[in-house]
Amino acid sequence: MGLSSVFFILSLLLSFGLFFYKGLLEGEIKTLGENLAKVENEFEASSILELQSTAMGISKARVLFGEHAALSQIFKFLSANTLSDARFSSFSFQGGKAEMNGTAKSYFVLAQQALIFEKSRLIKEVGLSNFSLSSEGFVNFNLKFEVMPELISYKESIK
Repeated sequence: MGLSSVFFILSLLLSFGLFFYKGLLEGEIKTLGENLAKVENEFEASSILELQSTAMGISKARVLFGEHAALSQIFKFLSANTLSDARFSSFSFQGGKAEMNGTAKSYFVLAQQALIFEKSRLIKEVGLSNFSLSSEGFVNFNLKFEVMPELISYKESIK
């Protein structure tokens, strides 16, 4: 009997405590709601529209820069990875694939150049074709390769 009265008194105290805690939370919610309404009223509708427009413009610019191809990166790569005894005379790029005509001092130099490109992680599917000897003894050739997206990514070039 004594134990049940203790539990009864504890449950009453707990109920009153929860009732007052609920009132306290409802008061805080009301205060926060009033503060939010005050802050919302401080902003002008035209300012909000202007900020939304600016945010949309920034979002669109991010998408454009993310899709923009920085072909200058390919030329930097070629400059750093072309042997001194090999030259390229033309360049075309479309859809992630490059095609160049070039001249090498010998077939050995051409093989070395192809090996350099094949070992690079930035280039895949290197293909050489249309070999011919010039009257000066140089080897004319056509080189085709596909570039990895990070080589031409504008985002990667500005890091």
